[in-house]
Amino acid sequence: MNPHNINSFTKRPKYFIGRISREREDEMGKKEEFLDQLIELINTAIRELEEEGLSPDILLAGSEFLKYSLDIIEGLSLSVYEIKELGNDAIIADSKYIGQLKKASRRISIEPLLQEEEWEEILKNLPEIED
Repeated sequence: MNPHNINSFTKRPKYFIGRISREREDEMGKKEEFLDQLIELINTAIRELEEEGLSPDILLAGSEFLKYSLDIIEGLSLSVYEIKELGNDAIIADSKYIGQLKKASRRISIEPLLQEEEWEEILKNLPEIED
């Protein structure tokens, strides 16, 4: 098993006590979908680096990126460093070659995912127009 693979996090058991509202259920579903997309982003970056013959071993992440991904990245065998200036972005890299080879790192961002989520919320709250 690849130590970087985080697909095992996509099949999390759900434990709920009592009933939850439909709204809360939808919110939780969106969060899970967001996490699934984030997992896919991270896996893709790691896979691309490995295909180049590199061994990604560090993740440099902005504060906002860490806020949304902390649960996920704890399962990776990467050393994680917070760099506030990266904001919504993160860089996955092979520390042996970072700064020497352009291909030694991949930058990923959660900003498009956050914007997509905002637009979905705006569209949901728009009043329906009757013809």
